Amino acid sequence: MDRLGSKFGAHICAMILLGSVAMAAETILFEGPFEDKLAEGWRWVREDPGAWRMRDNALEIKVQPGNMWGDKNDAKNILVRDLPKVKSGALTAEVTVENRPTNQYEQVNLVWYYDDSNMVKIGLELVDGEVCMVTGEYRIGGAGDWKLAGECDLPVKGDAKISIHAYQGPKDAEHWARVTAFRILQSQ
Repeated sequence: MDRLGSKFGAHICAMILLGSVAMAAETILFEGPFEDKLAEGWRWVREDPGAWRMRDNALEIKVQPGNMWGDKNDAKNILVRDLPKVKSGALTAEVTVENRPTNQYEQVNLVWYYDDSNMVKIGLELVDGEVCMVTGEYRIGGAGDWKLAGECDLPVKGDAKISIHAYQGPKDAEHWARVTAFRILQSQ
């Protein structure tokens, strides 16, 4: 876990290697601007229609109370997309997120998602008063070198999906996470 201090926006990346290959050319398999509506292929888990919106070329998700840790798994507006089927290479999912958390464990994440109990996240999370980056690689402002925040084994269970989560928000205030520049790439 990297502590980011007062920085509240990051370009984050989750990657899975599907075979032993040298990284070379990247092909964009999906690039989804968030403009007037969600691109075909996205779906919601526990949708709260009044707590997400499209605004100024971004998806904004209200960071509501709820969790995706342990046996609770009650966070709302979990946005999910099937991953493209590939036989080899590496899949990379990237997204730019912005959030200004004030509550302990308030977060917005890019998630390698199998189901509510099997996933790996990378995201901005408030922990003990500091915004942290948890698992995976990130870069501040979408520029410069990627930095590794952590690694783990994937909890493989069924077909992987990519997901965006925002949860552990306050009950008494409106916090909105801003999501832009989503894409899935394949390296050969």
